[in-house]
Amino acid sequence: AIYRETYPSCQPDLLDKISRIVGNPVLDCVHELRARRSELRVAWGIQGDQPAVLFMPQHLLYCEDASRARLIAHTLYKRHWSDLATVAFGPTYRTMLGQLQDWCRKENATIIVKSRSKHHDPAALREIADLHLVDTTEWYPPLSVAAMIAADLVVSVWSTSVFESAYLGCYNITLSVPTFYDQKFPSYHIFTPTLFEWPGVTKLVRHDGLRRFLAGHKPSDFRVDQVAQ
Repeated sequence: AIYRETYPSCQPDLLDKISRIVGNPVLDCVHELRARRSELRVAWGIQGDQPAVLFMPQHLLYCEDASRARLIAHTLYKRHWSDLATVAFGPTYRTMLGQLQDWCRKENATIIVKSRSKHHDPAALREIADLHLVDTTEWYPPLSVAAMIAADLVVSVWSTSVFESAYLGCYNITLSVPTFYDQKFPSYHIFTPTLFEWPGVTKLVRHDGLRRFLAGHKPSDFRVDQVAQ
């Protein structure tokens, strides 16, 4: 139904075919990649049992490390009054990334950043990464799935990769950052609270509360509950 509302010009017979597809081919490679987990970690410079935190950014103005003035102007233009105080006084993207880096350094965790070529990654994102991965011409097996298998924790920004994280048994923390999305857009409705806040599987954390949240945890605290999974 979401696809029909979002893409009204798409041929109905094509959508009918899509609606009959079951499963997720992206995950067909999981068994093979799991068998190569140790190999992947060694190739990516993860030492022994060292915790690995995978950060997955998003294609958003906030994640381009836009200036505070630009974010405020955009908030006013979009009339997202509820975001104004956070945008004006909350942490910038660079500050938030620094908080994640500080925690990882304290916990001796390596940081893997998995981005996409379409993202406008700021220098701050590359600066925190021990390993910066970007999709290029190799589409299968998916680099993001391989990175999740190698990681011990996924930190993402409003990403439906929470589905893959849950399937792979890798705990997810979703950072709630300003999006400026039009909430009337049909596909916006898949972003329900329970998608990112499912006890034992994924946790939704406000970006201005990240430092406080991480201060009370160690990487080993984030384990997927198999029943909840």
